[in-house]
Amino acid sequence: MFSFLKKSKNIHLHKKKLEKDKIQQIQRQALIKDAIMIHQKQSKLLDNLSEATKDQLREFAMKRVFNIKEKD
Repeated sequence: MFSFLKKSKNIHLHKKKLEKDKIQQIQRQALIKDAIMIHQKQSKLLDNLSEATKDQLREFAMKRVFNIKEKD
Protein backbone atom coordinates (compact mmCIF):
# COMPACT_ATOMS: atom_id res chain seq x y z
CA MET A 1 0.00 0.00 0.00
CA PHE A 2 2.69 2.50 0.98
CA SER A 3 4.82 1.60 -2.02
CA PHE A 4 1.84 2.38 -4.26
CA LEU A 5 1.47 5.83 -2.67
CA LYS A 6 5.19 6.44 -2.95
CA LYS A 7 5.18 5.49 -6.65
CA SER A 8 2.12 7.64 -7.23
CA LYS A 9 3.82 10.59 -5.54
CA ASN A 10 6.99 10.07 -7.61
CA ILE A 11 4.98 9.94 -10.83
CA HIS A 12 3.18 13.14 -9.85
CA LEU A 13 6.47 14.91 -9.06
CA HIS A 14 7.98 13.71 -12.34
CA LYS A 15 5.00 15.04 -14.33
CA LYS A 16 5.22 18.35 -12.48
CA LYS A 17 8.93 18.63 -13.31
CA LEU A 18 8.27 17.86 -16.98
CA GLU A 19 5.59 20.56 -17.11
CA LYS A 20 7.94 23.07 -15.48
CA ASP A 21 10.72 22.17 -17.93
CA LYS A 22 8.34 22.57 -20.86
CA ILE A 23 7.23 26.01 -19.66
CA GLN A 24 10.85 27.09 -19.20
CA GLN A 25 11.70 25.86 -22.71
CA ILE A 26 8.80 27.84 -24.20
CA GLN A 27 9.86 30.97 -22.31
CA ARG A 28 13.46 30.51 -23.47
CA GLN A 29 12.37 30.13 -27.10
CA ALA A 30 10.24 33.29 -26.84
CA LEU A 31 13.16 35.20 -25.34
CA ILE A 32 15.50 34.06 -28.11
CA LYS A 33 12.93 34.98 -30.76
CA ASP A 34 12.55 38.46 -29.24
CA ALA A 35 16.32 38.94 -29.06
CA ILE A 36 16.77 37.97 -32.71
CA MET A 37 13.98 40.32 -33.78
CA ILE A 38 15.48 43.22 -31.82
CA HIS A 39 18.93 42.49 -33.22
CA GLN A 40 17.61 42.49 -36.77
CA LYS A 41 15.87 45.84 -36.25
CA GLN A 42 18.79 47.54 -34.52
CA SER A 43 21.78 46.03 -36.30
CA LYS A 44 21.76 48.65 -39.03
CA LEU A 45 21.24 51.75 -36.86
CA LEU A 46 24.87 52.81 -37.00
CA ASP A 47 25.51 52.01 -40.68
CA ASN A 48 24.93 55.57 -41.93
CA LEU A 49 27.24 57.25 -39.40
CA SER A 50 30.62 58.63 -40.32
CA GLU A 51 33.76 56.95 -39.04
CA ALA A 52 34.47 59.93 -36.76
CA THR A 53 31.04 59.63 -35.15
CA LYS A 54 31.46 55.87 -34.75
CA ASP A 55 34.83 56.47 -33.05
CA GLN A 56 33.23 58.97 -30.68
CA LEU A 57 30.52 56.46 -29.80
CA ARG A 58 33.10 53.73 -29.16
CA GLU A 59 35.07 56.06 -26.91
CA PHE A 60 31.93 57.07 -25.03
CA ALA A 61 30.93 53.42 -24.55
CA MET A 62 34.37 52.48 -23.29
CA LYS A 63 34.40 55.34 -20.79
CA ARG A 64 30.81 55.34 -19.58
CA VAL A 65 29.29 51.95 -20.22
CA PHE A 66 32.23 49.61 -19.74
CA ASN A 67 34.28 51.88 -17.45
CA ILE A 68 37.45 51.40 -19.55
CA LYS A 69 39.94 54.21 -19.32
CA GLU A 70 41.69 55.45 -22.46
CA LYS A 71 45.34 54.41 -22.74
CA ASP A 72 47.83 57.27 -23.10
